Amino acid sequence: MTAHDRESETGARGARLKQSVRRGARVALAAQVASQLISLLVLATLYRRLSLTDYGLFGVVVPVLMLVRNLTTLGLGATAVQREEMSAETSTSLFWWNVWIGAATMILTACAAPLVAWAYADASAGRITFYLSGASFLASLGTQHQALLERAMNWKALALVRLAAQAGAGFAAVQLALRGAGVWSLVAQQYIEVGVTTALCWWAAGWRPGPPRRHPDSRQLLGFGSHFAGAGLMFFLAGNVDKLLLGALLKADGRVAAGYYTQAFNFMMRPVYLLTAPLNSLMLPALARARGDAVAFREVYLGFQRLIATAMFPVGIGLCVTAPDVMLLLGGRNWHGAGEVLRAIAPTILVQGFINTTSSALAAVGRADRLFAASVAFAVTMSLLSYGILSAYHDDKDPVVNLANWYAAASIGLFIPYQIWTLRTLSVPILDWLRAIARPLLASLPMGVCVFATHLGAYGWTWQTRQVAPMETVISLALQVAIGVVCYILFAWPDCRWLWAQLRRDANAGLQAKSAG
Repeated sequence: MTAHDRESETGARGARLKQSVRRGARVALAAQVASQLISLLVLATLYRRLSLTDYGLFGVVVPVLMLVRNLTTLGLGATAVQREEMSAETSTSLFWWNVWIGAATMILTACAAPLVAWAYADASAGRITFYLSGASFLASLGTQHQALLERAMNWKALALVRLAAQAGAGFAAVQLALRGAGVWSLVAQQYIEVGVTTALCWWAAGWRPGPPRRHPDSRQLLGFGSHFAGAGLMFFLAGNVDKLLLGALLKADGRVAAGYYTQAFNFMMRPVYLLTAPLNSLMLPALARARGDAVAFREVYLGFQRLIATAMFPVGIGLCVTAPDVMLLLGGRNWHGAGEVLRAIAPTILVQGFINTTSSALAAVGRADRLFAASVAFAVTMSLLSYGILSAYHDDKDPVVNLANWYAAASIGLFIPYQIWTLRTLSVPILDWLRAIARPLLASLPMGVCVFATHLGAYGWTWQTRQVAPMETVISLALQVAIGVVCYILFAWPDCRWLWAQLRRDANAGLQAKSAG
């Protein structure tokens, strides 16, 4: 093969990769819109059927469960996606490792239930921990199948699986809540979502594991995966240490405040997860295949960063203004207090999307060791800050608002050195990254001013949101959102046009190919 032929082959491979990424991004965005609609409908019902104490109790228990699950996954799913070649024997080995680890996680979580009840001074917390322990094992049964779908870049199947699982679990939770199941409707929602995801991933992947047997590369597989899982554990701790400490310090008498904070935090993270969860599925295999070509890698990586900025910046700034209206509309008057917490923590959205996707970028180039080192520093710093703030303010009238303010400030402050370190590790120029995200950020600021002016006009030129009639809230929020969307499209028109062109290019190419055929 001549040098010209090799160059042509490399160019064709890069074009196919970009085409696959564009197709996946289009599916991811469509799935995000559908998922947002489903989740909002479910939340609007559950917020009105469950009490604040139910959500407060569930909100401080779930981080404990997820912490244990992150501790024992060993990142084997990322290992399956990142490897250049994946034999049936390797897939089978990874599957059984996931199952054994899931079983160990289930036993560990069940045994920890009494400790959780003691730490939170609430027997119900222990019972919820015990009955949710089996979700880890159920999830482990589908980890390898989901990784195979990601490895094959089967974005459509992954999106449909997630939507079906979310819709089925949400419907079941609503039905149970309407029948008075209380917090146990949330427990059932967890099991159904994990169970449906596992079952559909088995069906969509079309692969069945063989019997367990020793694999010669087990140590290498576990070595990479352990670093990746350790980093995931540290970042999870950094993102949830505030809720773990909140439950321990406020005890049972602070469940309402805990309900406000945990649900405001979860709502803030909802658009982040809905975008970054499918994007991580896109980024890891796409960047792993582009790592041999520095130019293609940089272009693909910066394209993802521009997409995150274009989608997340207006959401973060807009939510800073509309948060009280959003919580009032979703949950009614009982949830009005959570609006101020959501407003305080909403700026975290500006950086959380980048933080959530860095793991995939570093794993794609085989630098899970450096990812783990950075995650430890990130987690230790956030833990110390959260403990200091809660210790100082937990007796105040609004401890959760103070915690939300400090959490947002700490996240943004720590993100700056972390992102610089990441770009240097990936050999991506800092100025190129700044150019990729500059316009969406600069466009979001005047958009926020326009939304803020609309908010002030709707509430008699006062910053505080009044508890008004539901229809007035709907009209006010709809007006603010409409103004925000129009202003952002105008101010960020080049990026919106770029995003639309990226999503349309692959579709037009497919139509032309069909016409030519």
